[in-house]
Amino acid sequence: MVNERITEDFVRTHFKNDSMFRNIKFEEQITNHKILKELLKTASKKGTGKSGYPEFIITFPLVMDLVIIVECKPEIKLHKSKKGEELTEKYAVDGVLHYAKFLKKDFNVIGIAVSGESEDKLTVSNFLIQKGAEEKELPDKKLLSIYDYLNLFEQKETAERLKDSNLLIFAVELNQELYNYSIPENERATIVSGILIALQNKTFRNSYHIEKKPSDLVEDLLKAIKRVLEERCMGGRIKILMGEYQKISQSNNLAISNVIRNNETGEDEPNTLLRDLIFELDKKVFPFTQYEHIGYDILGQFYSEFIRYVYGDKKLGLVLTPQHITELFVDIANLNVDDIIYDNCCGTAGFLIKGMKKLLELAGNNSNKQKRIKSVQLIGIEERSDMFTYACSNMMMRGDGKSNIFLGDSLSLSIKAEVKKHNPTIGFLNPPYAKSVSELEFIYQNLECLEKNGTCVAIIPMNCILAQSGKDYDWKKKLLEKHTLKAVFSMPTDLFYPIGTVTSIVVFKAHVPHPSGYETYFGYWKDDGFIKVKNLGRIDFYGKWGQIKQNWIYNYRNKKEIEGHSIKRVVIPEDEWCAEAYMETDYSQLTEEDFKKTLKEFVAFKFLNEVD
Repeated sequence: MVNERITEDFVRTHFKNDSMFRNIKFEEQITNHKILKELLKTASKKGTGKSGYPEFIITFPLVMDLVIIVECKPEIKLHKSKKGEELTEKYAVDGVLHYAKFLKKDFNVIGIAVSGESEDKLTVSNFLIQKGAEEKELPDKKLLSIYDYLNLFEQKETAERLKDSNLLIFAVELNQELYNYSIPENERATIVSGILIALQNKTFRNSYHIEKKPSDLVEDLLKAIKRVLEERCMGGRIKILMGEYQKISQSNNLAISNVIRNNETGEDEPNTLLRDLIFELDKKVFPFTQYEHIGYDILGQFYSEFIRYVYGDKKLGLVLTPQHITELFVDIANLNVDDIIYDNCCGTAGFLIKGMKKLLELAGNNSNKQKRIKSVQLIGIEERSDMFTYACSNMMMRGDGKSNIFLGDSLSLSIKAEVKKHNPTIGFLNPPYAKSVSELEFIYQNLECLEKNGTCVAIIPMNCILAQSGKDYDWKKKLLEKHTLKAVFSMPTDLFYPIGTVTSIVVFKAHVPHPSGYETYFGYWKDDGFIKVKNLGRIDFYGKWGQIKQNWIYNYRNKKEIEGHSIKRVVIPEDEWCAEAYMETDYSQLTEEDFKKTLKEFVAFKFLNEVD
């Protein structure tokens, strides 16, 4: 006997297992949405004039005018009526289009018709119905991800924000979980990296859930990692990477003990920690690795969360660049499709990932150009073996791009000679802070590897460019003797929260000595729209970043001088290279509305952070 509940279970499970499920409102055969309820109050498929509802209604708190509706039928023969039939109640396609007619006046609608009782033989039709328009059937004949459904309506920015917030929230939750089971902070990113690589092996992905001892599961994990690395032709890097991943097998709580203590409950438990971690990453993170166009530094996000409050890495000067700043670098550099990008302090490869995303966008559907971008136009140097491992795996998950990432000291003559062979035109870097070597020396060495007229963009502690004596001052002189200081941007004071490093972005033109009388552009980019939220750090809670970045880039490219925001000045090494040294604040422009707006945001900040 056919059972429509089985079909509904397939749909329900699909969406509930989606990594972005927490960002939607999922209702079944009813809705509490006032506008939807009003529109459907006469939508009965029987034509009685009474209310009627589809099997599932999905809405998005961040996209007020978008709704997804789903109609299910147990048999494939009930998927769609034949021409001439008018049996709205009987067929899935007819039913979902019936409800869409009631909703499309005020909503953009995605209609999904699903038929069948066997998951591998489901018949699915997807329809796009924009406000007031006729329906358009999509070529996709399967249930899509929430991310993909959002992008159907060009909600790319919203989809990206939801994706970012999901990964951030999960990173926080995972960090707490690993803390509860006493997994050291410096091992956590290696575990995540290894699991995400192993999941690319279909055999492992289909078998990890089978019950086995932790030691056996770790053995399977390491074998899967090695197979994937070999398939991706990682060559001599395999030994280095496997040296990092072998550390997983030495973790007592992950790989050895059959019983594990939960510090939160104070009780011993059967050790299924590794299997549980693999399952969580498989469902909540791995799907995003399949979207190589996203350009998101997944491992950088997890690593930043894992070491956020660890003094050891701060002491080492390791401060990973926030995701939106790597994106900003790409826009500042104004890439063209033939640019070759070089990062001599590449960390988890955040800049290279964002650069690759932009270059691939510029390449369009040119497969030869795409291949060239991934194989020769991205160059990175990293001296820490763990960071090198994350960079290689991160780039590999983005569809290659790991070919020219090298392990070693970027200041060494041999590595610089190797880099120069690639003729890089763009330099990106966030050099290590608080080391014996000046951050400005890393910029100088990056510029030395670039082609003439190439562009170098770097983010460094502001105190470097304020120096009027000492080694930083000496490097300021050397830089201007050989290169042009095009721009300096003062960044938000808490950009690297909770690390209290005040930073600036500097932009240089390579191998063109700083001209006498040249006016450098100074931007006061102190407000990026991000706020601090308890447990999540700095986030774009109000969605302001997109517009702010657009304004910054427009003003910079057109060299706009705006009172309180930007100014041009002729500078020499003895000067302080920052906007604050040359701008005056005009308080006369402040209004009562500015005060009210700031007050409201402060109240929201206190609420979000549970401040009394």
